[in-house]
Amino acid sequence: MQQINGMGISGGIATGRIFFYEKTGLYAERRTADDVHKETERFKEALNTAKDQIDILYERSLKEMGEKAAAVFEAHLMILEDAGLYELIVNTIINDRVCAEYAVYKSGQEYAQKLSGSGDEYFMARAEDMADITRRLLQNLKGKKDTKDLPYPVLIMSEEITASDTAGFDRDKILGFISHKGSAYSHAAIFSRNMNIPAMSGIKPDASLDGKVAVLDGYNGILTVDPDEAALKAAEERMKEENDKAAKLKAGIYDIRIKGSGRRIKLLANIGRAEEAVKALECGAEGIGLFRSEFLFMNRNSLPSEEEQFRAYKAAAETMSGKEVVIRTIDLGADKKAECIKFDEETDPALGYRALRICFDRPDIFKTQLRAIYRASAYGEVSVLFPMIVSADEFLKCRKYTEEVMEDLKREGIAFSDDLKLGAMIETPAAALISDELAGSADFFSIGSNDLTQYTLAADRNNDRLRGIYDPHHPAVLKLIEMSVNNAHSHGKLVCLCGELASDISFIRKAAEIGIDELSVSLSALLNVRSELNSL
Repeated sequence: MQQINGMGISGGIATGRIFFYEKTGLYAERRTADDVHKETERFKEALNTAKDQIDILYERSLKEMGEKAAAVFEAHLMILEDAGLYELIVNTIINDRVCAEYAVYKSGQEYAQKLSGSGDEYFMARAEDMADITRRLLQNLKGKKDTKDLPYPVLIMSEEITASDTAGFDRDKILGFISHKGSAYSHAAIFSRNMNIPAMSGIKPDASLDGKVAVLDGYNGILTVDPDEAALKAAEERMKEENDKAAKLKAGIYDIRIKGSGRRIKLLANIGRAEEAVKALECGAEGIGLFRSEFLFMNRNSLPSEEEQFRAYKAAAETMSGKEVVIRTIDLGADKKAECIKFDEETDPALGYRALRICFDRPDIFKTQLRAIYRASAYGEVSVLFPMIVSADEFLKCRKYTEEVMEDLKREGIAFSDDLKLGAMIETPAAALISDELAGSADFFSIGSNDLTQYTLAADRNNDRLRGIYDPHHPAVLKLIEMSVNNAHSHGKLVCLCGELASDISFIRKAAEIGIDELSVSLSALLNVRSELNSL
């Protein structure tokens, strides 16, 4: 029996045989091209094939994991459709008279290096995507099949597990992921958690382990190879306990009440589509704490109409049958672009044209969305949440828009609720620092821990090199959260915590101590968080 220590990036226990997954390399030899036209056509064919492959991955991830996961492949398509990258590869073939494989490899390396060295979080995150895309193009050029056919359910071991890998394998044959590279905040880690697949990183892949039985502990980051009978039995008992706990939670046996105080923390769900509200109810969510409306705008050439948005919001409100549904106005920009809205090239997209800044610049988009939300409020308990607030004036400006929309709807005789709650998202240090002033105007706060952490620490959560710096538990982040909670409570306002920190089991007790009123988590995290809340 051999025990190898790594880092857990997706909780859970899994036992099975290791499948050594050797991916197409990122290197290509330089070969002189006798016919540059032929090589250019080969590249174009590989490019079109890659687009078709990613379209398939997008549809699969959309169906199985939701819009947030599918948005990763939208980013891949955006890179493949980047005229600058296309010209770089074609010009390398023609000017250097080299084969298409080498041109893709060389250009991909240059492109990724520029992205990773830019210092900008959006472009640095795209460097990870660029490596995935380069590998796919090389695979297509070499005529290699995407070898993701698994013989039976296995623990997949590889140098790096990418977003394409998690979405490309047969879900029914994945027991767990073991990789060398990858942080808890990488695309692949988030996908794994969404699919309830145990995963760990920090373990160098070893072909000699292929086919060996192992136990993967995604909580503690421990891989036990050739486990003895006692180790296997202990793993099986832990898996049975988890399955039993999930069954009880789904049956609604647990009561989310903090023992000794009688205070309850409401558990809500994050969704990106109205259809996901059904699953939220099945897992015991007490409402929707975050409806990410921007996904209605993505992967399309034209803006969604008021009627289309209204139908989506109405469906979510009706599904929740009187439970709260908090709809966040569009949070586009940075790593979430939409073809239906023009985005100029920016030096720092994450600090640039996004969220409310788009809405204030395009009141036609903003008021159309607000009209749809207010119309949906006639069918359920709907609230509005405004993202990326940095000043009290911005929030008052949002409130003014809602007043104009209500006047228009009244004049048109369209039904709506006139007491919608308006919330401010605390995801910038500026919002946290002026939270006392904001709490005087907002009806509630929702703390977006992901952006608050990366803006406070100046650390991109998708950058593997910064895994030791990006820390949602950092004292500075916790102080901003506590300050926001205290200021909200002093005005009699409730605070919801959303983002990855809300589903971090190790933080839930701290959240209760701070005074968080609601936790809004991904659908896959609902059951585990319910159990932890019950244990407090």
